[in-house]
Amino acid sequence: MFLTTPPDEILRYRRATVYRETSQFLVLAGVIIILAHGFDVLWAGGPNWPALLIRVTWAAGLVAESVLLRRGSLRSLVVGAAGIDLLSAVLNFLLVRVTGGAASPLIGVSYVLVLLMPLVAFEQIGFALAGAALLLAGLGIIFVVDHAPLDAVLGLVQTGGGTFIAGWVLGSAFQRARHSEETRHMALAEAFRTNEALVVQLREAATNVRTLRGLLPVCAWCRRVRSDTGYWQQIEAYVAANSDAEITHSLCPECAAREFGALGVAPEDVPQA
Repeated sequence: MFLTTPPDEILRYRRATVYRETSQFLVLAGVIIILAHGFDVLWAGGPNWPALLIRVTWAAGLVAESVLLRRGSLRSLVVGAAGIDLLSAVLNFLLVRVTGGAASPLIGVSYVLVLLMPLVAFEQIGFALAGAALLLAGLGIIFVVDHAPLDAVLGLVQTGGGTFIAGWVLGSAFQRARHSEETRHMALAEAFRTNEALVVQLREAATNVRTLRGLLPVCAWCRRVRSDTGYWQQIEAYVAANSDAEITHSLCPECAAREFGALGVAPEDVPQA
């Protein structure tokens, strides 16, 4: 279905459904990222300007991607998907680094991000999984550099690996369900277009059908027909001019007997047209 359906039609359908919802989610996530700077201030006991810069950059990237979802082409969405996944992984690494490293309160938020990235991948789940893996690798680097205790490292492996697999499974299931719904929608749209074409053909055929209706004035003696303009014409000419019928001539048995009976010709021997 997708091979025969114009890409712009698929794009319009997605923008009316899942892309619109994802766009709203990205904007909301950007707002939450900015507002969460207040927690950084409380945690650090004062302004954390590097963290604020990272948050503003991250929020701007999410808003830009939400605009692509509403107005960009399919190719720009693919590039944007790879860009936002890479950006999220790198900025999350930097944000954790400047808010306490292995002791940062944002470690738990990172796991949530790993779970959500495949769900909002907008058709590019491979990029989302790569970004999630890069994010977990960044956390691992932070734990190693900060000499985090072994239980923290094991917690990263278990929790991070579990959220990665869960995000993969949920994201794949979500995309399959969405593709199935798109297939049904496109099949319905194709059936609707086919029906519309049939309706147009039927209307054209109906306009070409010419049918005689109403009272038909016929002379009782010569059998000529009076037209709407008052002109009397042979019935053959009138029928040909006002319908698609073609007139041929023959003799009925009564007329054949009356005209040729005196000559000894049987009605069935009279030539028929």
